[in-house]
Amino acid sequence: PFWISLHKEHFDKMRWVSIMLKGNYYETGITKQFRQILANQTPGLVLDIGMNIGWFTLYARALGHRVAGFEPNPIMHTRVCESLMLNGWHNDSSVTILPYGLGEHTAVLNLTMGKNPGSSSFYEERLAKKFRRYISVDVVPLDSIAIEEGWLAQDATPIHLMKVDVEGFELFVFKGGKGLLHSGKIQNIIMENSISDAQASYDLIATIAQAGYTIELLSSVNGDRVQEKMLPNLQRAIRNITPGTDAETAGGQIAYLATHTCNIWWKKLQ
Repeated sequence: PFWISLHKEHFDKMRWVSIMLKGNYYETGITKQFRQILANQTPGLVLDIGMNIGWFTLYARALGHRVAGFEPNPIMHTRVCESLMLNGWHNDSSVTILPYGLGEHTAVLNLTMGKNPGSSSFYEERLAKKFRRYISVDVVPLDSIAIEEGWLAQDATPIHLMKVDVEGFELFVFKGGKGLLHSGKIQNIIMENSISDAQASYDLIATIAQAGYTIELLSSVNGDRVQEKMLPNLQRAIRNITPGTDAETAGGQIAYLATHTCNIWWKKLQ
């Protein structure tokens, strides 16, 4: 158990109702996956990319792990800092908040915010026009942070899990983190696959598969298992795909990922 600071109900009704009335985050299946991966592990590092109010950051910390949380929206930092103070974790260096978006290159980009504070995106078309508000945020490559923090060192703390939820910007996060991805340091990846462009979705899947990962589980937005019968064929299909190959040549299983928003649990091949 842990304490968490929430936005007011009128500002973030979905998370307020889920946590205050039900005692759990609405992505219950993803929380279960976190527990499955982290509960019996020796202490390690968790990367929370797209931290939001910090549910998964706090959950991983409560299970005994260090966390590096990336979040470009400053209003989320207030909630997470309050949560760390409530739990007595604000001075123990167990959670690091990195106030950046992640991308392929260092840049300053417009982050579009809407009615749901958890849906902020670098793609303004993903949010209803009448609710759009903009702030400029810093974007850096994941590899630059990995080098700075020493995550690539031979004796570095193992990265048990990297969670990625960036509202359509997933491909650029992984392009900017190829060094860390290919290092073999990350044991599990849980990512929301919400890219609507077929070629970009194909390139994302190929980028991760080529780094030596296989798909462990497909789940809905809330984390419920989906397409279990398709999974073995999908695992075979991704073995030899290459970024940049025409997405139209992809099989039906891979094409499914380009047309359905889902969560993907990737596991490093041994």
